[in-house]
Amino acid sequence: MAGVVVMDTECRDEASVGATAGSMVESEIGDYHCLGCVCKSIETLLEVFPPNDGIRRAVMADVAGLYAERGGSIASTDFRRSAYGFIANHFPRVLPFWAYKRAMNDRALEAYSLLKPRRVSSMNAFTYGLRTALAGAGIDFRQSTVADILLEVDSLVTAELAIDHGELLQRRLGRSKQVLYLANNAGEIVFDRFFIKSMGGVDVSYVVNCAYAGYAASGQDADYVDMRGVAKVLANGCSAPSTIPERLSARAMEAFERADVIVAKGAANLESFYALHDERFFVLMRVPCAVVGAALGCAEGRYVVVNPEERLRELANRGTERGNCKA
Repeated sequence: MAGVVVMDTECRDEASVGATAGSMVESEIGDYHCLGCVCKSIETLLEVFPPNDGIRRAVMADVAGLYAERGGSIASTDFRRSAYGFIANHFPRVLPFWAYKRAMNDRALEAYSLLKPRRVSSMNAFTYGLRTALAGAGIDFRQSTVADILLEVDSLVTAELAIDHGELLQRRLGRSKQVLYLANNAGEIVFDRFFIKSMGGVDVSYVVNCAYAGYAASGQDADYVDMRGVAKVLANGCSAPSTIPERLSARAMEAFERADVIVAKGAANLESFYALHDERFFVLMRVPCAVVGAALGCAEGRYVVVNPEERLRELANRGTERGNCKA
């Protein structure tokens, strides 16, 4: 399903596409496993591009070269950004993802049309919107059927979360005016729109990814699901499937600085922002691996609505209580 599409220049990286990392500071979440996961994801993405073994080998050689040269110091977020940049360099102006992402969005839109009248009677609109958006973070919209999607949402809306800072998020939103919302993937963006509509009384800037960033939600997805009807849509300025603070476009940086609350979807955005220790920051995600789970103090595969700073305090208090018990 490969196709040739003109690149959305609004999404071009502030640095040259494929340039090596801008930040030399190691992320405070993640380890060498994360670099291996990036390599695997790039290998999988290459299967979507035209079947040119020579070009695919060249991409992987660039990724391997960066790993060999800087694997001991580069942050996983910057390694991921550079790896996606290598794809953009070797397949210029070839964007084969839209056909897949459109199908992902269509599945989500069909599911959403069925979800709207299903809200649990005892649950307020905000909580239902939050849980629906959270479910979206764990659903594979490429593979799941509409029935699968509905089942995942229905099971999560009343489930106990491993970490649930939803009430804290609601309180913070209640005294906020400006919200920055960081997108994750196509399909999922439909449920983000549902959640944003439930917030009420705040101006939301929805930050999307570059069109080269695989299945990550881009401006094209935002237009397809009418995200601009509920939020201001901004390009993040990064050639990566996540938003990287030091790589933000000028407009996204302005929105970041104005924001009273930042809502992020997915582990990649957690990795990008974790080191900032920003009290405004909340993440909605399914814990993807043991590395992230260890940082948050919960098991792999569990759903969380987490303010990382609040979680660090909780874990510190838990350690103090254990220490007191031993004493």
